[in-house]
Amino acid sequence: EADLTLRVARPYTDAFVYQVSGDGGVLVGSAKVGGVIKPMVWRIDPASLSPGFHWLDEVAQQVVVLDTGVPSAPYGVVLGVTADGQVGCGYGSVRADASSGDRALAWDLTANQAIPLPDAPGRGNLAYACAKRGNDVYIVGRTVPDFPTPTIWKNYAIWHQNTAVAYGIFHDITPDASKASAQLVYQGWVYDLDGGQYTQLISSIGGAYWSRISPDGQAVAFSDSNSTAAIKVWYGGSVYAVNNMAAYAVRVREGVAYVFGGANGVPYRWRSDTQAKENLNDVFTDLLPSGVVLKLAGPVSLDHQVMVFLAYNPASGRDEIGLLIGADPFRTAP
Repeated sequence: EADLTLRVARPYTDAFVYQVSGDGGVLVGSAKVGGVIKPMVWRIDPASLSPGFHWLDEVAQQVVVLDTGVPSAPYGVVLGVTADGQVGCGYGSVRADASSGDRALAWDLTANQAIPLPDAPGRGNLAYACAKRGNDVYIVGRTVPDFPTPTIWKNYAIWHQNTAVAYGIFHDITPDASKASAQLVYQGWVYDLDGGQYTQLISSIGGAYWSRISPDGQAVAFSDSNSTAAIKVWYGGSVYAVNNMAAYAVRVREGVAYVFGGANGVPYRWRSDTQAKENLNDVFTDLLPSGVVLKLAGPVSLDHQVMVFLAYNPASGRDEIGLLIGADPFRTAP
């Protein structure tokens, strides 16, 4: 007699999750499949999972490698998903490492069907985030006819473009499609989709490629460098500079703005009241299995029941996607 252990090889490696649906049941991002980067969707049932830490690979009930629908740009990434988990958005790339966008894309995630968005024939077209208001789908990003043009698509057609600026990008949108965060000529702005009005939040930022807005639109974290991890956070009329940190989720709770992210293999939670970066390995130490080390804090579901992390898995010796289920994102260290 002998013990037999059967390990099923995953069809992908190097997974990364950029956003989750409102209840955390749909996770979108990318992974390396057959040596190339492909857009990915994972589906889980958070309500069926016990509170605590789980590896995404072990709890995913469905894993889908999405097609871009563009034969010339078969690689890509899903960057955003609507709160109901029905629509994703991102880009298709001609590059096998998907390091640049060529076609702005949406996906009907109920059918896993790609929807190429009207963009420009040049490179640099991306859809960063998406939201729903009623049955209307709003997608924010950029097109590059001659320079990056901030673009919003409504129901998969171009609805708004800011051609008055030299260049800019819409990065994020609130789940109700009321406000969107943008970089316009290295300044941080928010756009009111209802009033058609731009408001400048930060007069000078060094980064152009990322921002995260809180679901209530009260706080925004903008990248402040194109080469190193640094952000500027706008909240309550104040601007805070935070070095050595990238941002993947922003929340406001009881008058405090929180930013989740990290840098250099350390997951951080920054807070506006103390202006301190907290290592989330310390905050969640009692919930982590032996040997597991959190490396980066990713998206947080709207109901705060699912937190996504890049974490070191001692069993595989690799960094993989881990989830904290039912853990209070705002808790203090035990």
